[in-house]
Amino acid sequence: QTGDQSIEAGVADLEKAIAAHPNELVVVYGYSQGAVVVNKEREKLAAQYAENPGDAPKIDFVLAGDAGVPNGGFGARFPGLHIPFLDWTYDGAELTDTPFNTTVITRQYDGFADFPLYPANVVADLNAVMGLMYVHGWPFEANLADDATQQPTVSQHGKTTYYFFENPDLPLFGPLRTLGVPEPVIDVFEPVARVIVEQGYDRTIPAWKPTPARLIPPFKPAKVTADLEIGRAHV
Repeated sequence: QTGDQSIEAGVADLEKAIAAHPNELVVVYGYSQGAVVVNKEREKLAAQYAENPGDAPKIDFVLAGDAGVPNGGFGARFPGLHIPFLDWTYDGAELTDTPFNTTVITRQYDGFADFPLYPANVVADLNAVMGLMYVHGWPFEANLADDATQQPTVSQHGKTTYYFFENPDLPLFGPLRTLGVPEPVIDVFEPVARVIVEQGYDRTIPAWKPTPARLIPPFKPAKVTADLEIGRAHV
């Protein structure tokens, strides 16, 4: 099956699974391509019950590695993008205000869920691509427990809650860590590289705001200089 065919088949299977549990509270989890499937079904149900949201079925949705995150998801960055050799079409940003409780879990630098706003920053792009290997493939590293060591940034829009987990490591340096390069050596370069990577994002934009990719990033010399000094101070 092609990408689009696989997603449509997944939606059909999900509808059957939901229908098998009428009048029950159902929790639906979608990860990566599964999140695309879940979002398509969630949006179909939202449209179906738009006039009478109180009649909507009792379904909670949980999404991770989600390409539809309005600010950060690869599909939201490039709405309508079609990848021919995969026959995969991205529909843009997912709905944020639906009748359904929805949890969206994103780990920083996941190339599907946290893609740069400014693709002209090739360092940030490369870091996001490496994030597909070193971040995207490990969704359960994010822990929502109240006593977890790392606590996420939380934001909410309507019934959708976004959990954003910062990443202490740049995926860009993942190969070096895999090869066993000592952390003190990586620490010489990583803080400054992180400043460059973060120039490819705008972390002031809320997760729920649809934000397609932009061409030219704003350049603020004073802020960049201050961030670089902070980065060097951590070396």
